[in-house]
Amino acid sequence: MPVNDINFKKILVPISLKKGEEVSVHQAMFLQKNYGSKITFLHVTQNSYETEEELDELEMFKESIRDNILSLAIDYKPQFDILVKKGEIVETIIKIQTRFKYDLIISKSTRHQNGVISTFKLRKTDLIISKAKCPVLTVKKDWTDRGIFDILIPIDITKPYDKIINRAAKIADMFKANLRIVSVLKDDSELRSKSINHKADDIYRRLKDRDIRSEIKLISAGSKPIYQAFVDYALTQRRDMIFISTKDASLIDDNYIGEFATEVIHRSKKPVLSMSIGNEVLMNALLNIFNS
Repeated sequence: MPVNDINFKKILVPISLKKGEEVSVHQAMFLQKNYGSKITFLHVTQNSYETEEELDELEMFKESIRDNILSLAIDYKPQFDILVKKGEIVETIIKIQTRFKYDLIISKSTRHQNGVISTFKLRKTDLIISKAKCPVLTVKKDWTDRGIFDILIPIDITKPYDKIINRAAKIADMFKANLRIVSVLKDDSELRSKSINHKADDIYRRLKDRDIRSEIKLISAGSKPIYQAFVDYALTQRRDMIFISTKDASLIDDNYIGEFATEVIHRSKKPVLSMSIGNEVLMNALLNIFNS
């Protein structure tokens, strides 16, 4: 697909029919209402549907899914498709996304708890994010219900930031949004560093020169892990979305590619748009998100 043809018009929403997935439904319906997105709900099962009797059972099952979704979307006039596929969850989601060229996956983020079961659920979500050939929007409690006007972007300001500025500007352009770029520093001495503050001023000026409204915020982690300091800060901000890179070291330090992204995605109450920015094709594709 040519880069200019890529947008978020086709959205895939995996559902397990368990309690709590209404946030994914609401988020998908909101995007459809405001951006004209085409929605497909995908349920992955271990059941086979081959005989005539089983196929009839499948149609009844789809109808029950449809009724369930409609009951959750009473404030909308939803139009959507339903797919029921047999297979392993992550593999099937990725296969469907790739085959039908969905532009976005919406997934309910997993509540962060200790324990084997919780770790398994976290791993499934992270595998989807890492394997998907499109961005993944994870939602928990506070789904984006007013549009995307203010975006929070974590960066490592101690690293080269030319690419950061370019990508942040593209994100702001595509959503017509304000940016708050946040860099969590290790301690107060870094916070007071003239060179680091000079870099923050430089980022602000570069974005201003491109008519991007932005704020640059430097905070100290103190005794907290870097991710915890960022999540705690994010909780104090009324932002519509967090944008995070899961693989590209120029947005997130190499040491945080796994832990930082995982912790932010699963601890944040706000929706988190995740993608591998190492793929420039995907980054360029973001230019047309929601704007076509």
